[in-house]
Amino acid sequence: MAGHGIKRRKTQTRAARSIGYRLGRGDLSQAEADWFRPRPVRWYLRESSAALSRLPGSLVRCVHGGLHGLASVPWRTLPSRAGRFFLSQRYRAELARDFTEQRIAAWLDRRQMSENDAELLRGHLEQEDSATFATDFGVHLAIKPIVKTLEYWFLRLLYAFGLLSEGSLALGMVAAGPAARSLYTSCRIG
Repeated sequence: MAGHGIKRRKTQTRAARSIGYRLGRGDLSQAEADWFRPRPVRWYLRESSAALSRLPGSLVRCVHGGLHGLASVPWRTLPSRAGRFFLSQRYRAELARDFTEQRIAAWLDRRQMSENDAELLRGHLEQEDSATFATDFGVHLAIKPIVKTLEYWFLRLLYAFGLLSEGSLALGMVAAGPAARSLYTSCRIG
């Protein structure tokens, strides 16, 4: 029986599915839904105008959140903490454990995880292999913006100024990520 409803929804137009969704949420009355079904352009105009009316508030919230995020960055200690992050395995492990503990606490608060599962996850976190993997993964994520900046800006600027050939640019774009990860891993092992 459940498959029949899915088939019916798949054969409906996007506008009809959208109208049905809004009707189910209680945003539309049955009479409004019946009026909009044969008028998909009017429906899209209604949805577009509603989205546009929410846009200024969304932009304000986005800018406010961004400014709040920038204000909460500890700018004075950031360079030394970044240096410690890249150079100290112990510091990265501590950060990874703290972050994972915060996530476990949040999942427990939202009842998305049982206490037994939380203890199991904490037990895995205490194992050295898990901590090493988590911290190395964090470093690989942290160097990604640097590598992408190198790939998308620096290499292209060198190409634009004629300092790189097309083949060198292509090779740099393909090899920059693996080279950076290999460099980090070899420094960590060595």
